[in-house]
Amino acid sequence: HLLAELIENATKFAPPHTQVLIRVDTVSAGLAIEVEDRGLGIPRETQRRLNELLADPDRTGTGELLQEGRIGLLVVSALARRHGVRVQLQDNLYGGTQAVVIVPKEMVGRQALEAQTRASAQTPVRAPEPPDDSERVPVSAATAAAAAPAATGAHAAHRPVQ
Repeated sequence: HLLAELIENATKFAPPHTQVLIRVDTVSAGLAIEVEDRGLGIPRETQRRLNELLADPDRTGTGELLQEGRIGLLVVSALARRHGVRVQLQDNLYGGTQAVVIVPKEMVGRQALEAQTRASAQTPVRAPEPPDDSERVPVSAATAAAAAPAATGAHAAHRPVQ
């Protein structure tokens, strides 16, 4: 439920044409789950207040959040406290918001953490797909020759190591 509420908030408060990204990785504290949108972000003061709520739901007044329609974060804060999970909101490089969830390693279990670590280490990096022929621009021989490095001077001395 906790992740569903964060994903719901990310999709609800971001423009429809933007992406919501979810990443999972092992960290020294356990398992990190990031829910990131590329929306409009949250004003600093509001973000500070929401992080206070997520850290300690009893200390923060909830009436204003209910009026703003941020019931999901009340649910997130209650579930996080119940299960010993940490949740924090922060700005991201795209101007949106990133929710970082840290599930303690005691909750995840050693086998799950090891499996996640192995999966992360074994996941191949895929090269980008080449564009289809409709996107290719013909290059003249003169342009290709001008773009290629010259085989003189220092460049000519380099040979592959065998």
